[in-house]
Amino acid sequence: MSYGRTTLADAPTTGGDPLRDEAHLLYANGQQAFGEGRYDSALNAFQQAYRLIANPVVLIAIGQTFERLALQATAAGNRDVAAQRWSDALAQYRAYLQADPSGSYAITAHERIATLTAPIKEPSGAPMVPVPATVPSLTAPSAGPKVSGVVIAIGVGLLAIAGLAIWRSRAVRKNRRRVRRNRHSWTHDSDYAAALRDLDRSRAKLRQRL
Repeated sequence: MSYGRTTLADAPTTGGDPLRDEAHLLYANGQQAFGEGRYDSALNAFQQAYRLIANPVVLIAIGQTFERLALQATAAGNRDVAAQRWSDALAQYRAYLQADPSGSYAITAHERIATLTAPIKEPSGAPMVPVPATVPSLTAPSAGPKVSGVVIAIGVGLLAIAGLAIWRSRAVRKNRRRVRRNRHSWTHDSDYAAALRDLDRSRAKLRQRL
């Protein structure tokens, strides 16, 4: 959900819109910087990418980068700076949920918000739950295999055919028993035999369909 703004998820990484390509490159640079522990550079790259093309996933990356910067400030004894960075991270996760409340990283955003707003903190001021070690990719995580409507329709149709076949098979057997019980009412044995043959042919046709 992008609320009318272009998102990176559907954009080509090369050979397309130069603006999109630049945003992808900036995000990739931010991921590399984050992995190398250069959080100021990562934050700058993520923010530039988001300014070019607003993808809510980038807000998650920005929030996680702010958390890393908060940990660094806490370790350096800069509690005021750390508090501001925790607040900045919280704002990013809330912004993500506002932009895409049912998005692929909504659960992550809720978890980080719960962590950052928890009343119990470690003596250092850091959250009890560890900060994620990596930032998300721009490709949404898989939701698992999906069953198409065509497959479902075929399955329902096969079940219906099987049910009808069973019902007709039972009806044939029931009619055969009725014929046998009423054998005395037939004028000629040949008529009785013909009736049985008709029922047998019906049963054979039914088996062929199955």
